[in-house]
Amino acid sequence: MDDAQARRIARASWETKVFRNDPQGKADADARFWARMSPAERVLAAWALSQEMHALAHPDAPAAEPGLSRSVVRIVRG
Repeated sequence: MDDAQARRIARASWETKVFRNDPQGKADADARFWARMSPAERVLAAWALSQEMHALAHPDAPAAEPGLSRSVVRIVRG
């Protein structure tokens, strides 16, 4: 299966809805979207959104995740 076919298959399950001056309908659709995900999927989606917002707020920052500092050293005197 090539990329175009994979995208076509993925689009077949997409749900679209137009909201015109319907804030309650928009809120309900948003709640249904998040409720369909498992907790792990919600965490991953929130992390991806956080990374995207950080990249938009700090365009010159490196893209790598900082992770834990590895510069900590333990000294034991005997």
